[in-house]
Amino acid sequence: MKKQISIFIFIILSFSLFAQPVIQWQNSYGGTGNEYASCIQQTNDGGYIVAGLSASNDSDVTGNNGMRDFWIVKITNAGSIQWQKSLGGSADDWANCILQTNDGGYIIAGYTESNDSDVTLNHGHRDIWIVKTDSVGSIQWQKSYGGSDFEIAYSIQQTADGGYIVGGYSNSTDGDLAGTFASAQNFWLIKLSNTGTIQWHQVFGGSFTDEAASVQQTSDHGYVLAGYTYSSNGHVTGYHGNQDAWVVKTDSTGALQWQKTLGGTANESASSVIQTADGGFVVACATSSNDDDVSGNHGGSDRWIVKLDTTGTIEWQKTFGGTGNEGASSIQPTSDGGFVIAGSTTSFDGDVTGNHGDYDYWVIKINDSGILQWEKSLGGTGTDGAISMLQTNDEGFIVAGTSNSIDGDVTGNNGNSDYWIVKLDSAQHVNVAERENAMTDFQIYPNPFSNETVISINLPSTENAVIELRDVDGRVIKKIFSGKIKTGFIEFVWDATNSSVKKVDAGIYFVTIVSDNYCYSKKAVYIEY
Repeated sequence: MKKQISIFIFIILSFSLFAQPVIQWQNSYGGTGNEYASCIQQTNDGGYIVAGLSASNDSDVTGNNGMRDFWIVKITNAGSIQWQKSLGGSADDWANCILQTNDGGYIIAGYTESNDSDVTLNHGHRDIWIVKTDSVGSIQWQKSYGGSDFEIAYSIQQTADGGYIVGGYSNSTDGDLAGTFASAQNFWLIKLSNTGTIQWHQVFGGSFTDEAASVQQTSDHGYVLAGYTYSSNGHVTGYHGNQDAWVVKTDSTGALQWQKTLGGTANESASSVIQTADGGFVVACATSSNDDDVSGNHGGSDRWIVKLDTTGTIEWQKTFGGTGNEGASSIQPTSDGGFVIAGSTTSFDGDVTGNHGDYDYWVIKINDSGILQWEKSLGGTGTDGAISMLQTNDEGFIVAGTSNSIDGDVTGNNGNSDYWIVKLDSAQHVNVAERENAMTDFQIYPNPFSNETVISINLPSTENAVIELRDVDGRVIKKIFSGKIKTGFIEFVWDATNSSVKKVDAGIYFVTIVSDNYCYSKKAVYIEY
């Protein structure tokens, strides 16, 4: 019998890797109760402002009004507290978003169940609560918005006219919602003046649950919202089943221009949406599906990033994660045109490396085509969840969320769950072609090969390392190894025909080693007989 031989034209190609960023500093903030950080922003002075909630009245926290309060913390660029404020009343109050305003103060959005202390005119149950402060956190004005049922604001942005746009949801059909479309829990979009007066508002959704998590003013002075829907009527079309991610685009007056449901037959939710340089949108979601709009799910719930054009048509979608559960809490642009995404993970495989146990912060960087450039797990053996992340002025990154760990990357826990803020340096760009001969004790033999090849390495020191197989475009095809490699020769066998792991087609591949301090690559050619 004749053998069929795949014939190749050998082309020398190179691609780029990014080493994982390194922790520059990390700090825990809080008291002996529970604190949850929802949002972080860099301020004009190079420091940071953080918002969330606190149930403490000791350690770092003073002035608690009762139960859980908005807790606003201003820190320096090195992580030291400059000032902190507890805002609220005797019931529950939770801040979900904070931004520095044009006058150097801050605008904060969340919800309140209070009707005393800092809070006035609660409409009933839970209201959206918007607070405007000066540059040191003193209240300039505060307003409650809603009806007799439940309302929450998750997102706020200062608009081009100096006012504010608020995104969240409402269950009410009275109070501020009287006369609206509202029929269940719906998206609620509110346009405010610079003093908090409602200029207009719109409700979007169907007869089931719809919840907006993110809002942004767009380049045409309209607005884009993202969240999730269980509806298949009203404003919602294209429903896939169960819970879908839902994106709504409006004009400058809040009139619906288009809407798009995203997902498969399982559950999806969108947590963050931003407009991209081409006028389209990128949406950060979680997905449990692997059909319809979703492909490539690793198992459980994956991080799902979807790129839309200007009319809401999907241009590309990518899933990231492992066989555990991953979520996406925020997505922000980076200076190179890519994106950085924060959330959590329980995985130890797939795209995820370095999990410390239970839930970890999991932050990833992708390029403008959705290709993973680097990922990093942060945390300890407790529960750690990243909610907010952005690139900083020094090209590094700042990450905020909540941790109850007392080990691993986490130090200084004050008791129960704390705000945990992590500052990362910029990810070092590594040109693989330049580094290909940097390590003489990195061999692949035989090469070219059929069926099996041996990967032999000798790192200069004992380090955590990830060995990956990448295609000629730099995409990770599979992870060969993830863990600690000790000094001395270690060999791994790559069986390209083993169906118990993902098979690869004949072609040119790169075996890369990314460790704590080094990044190496060797070309391997698989010839299929």
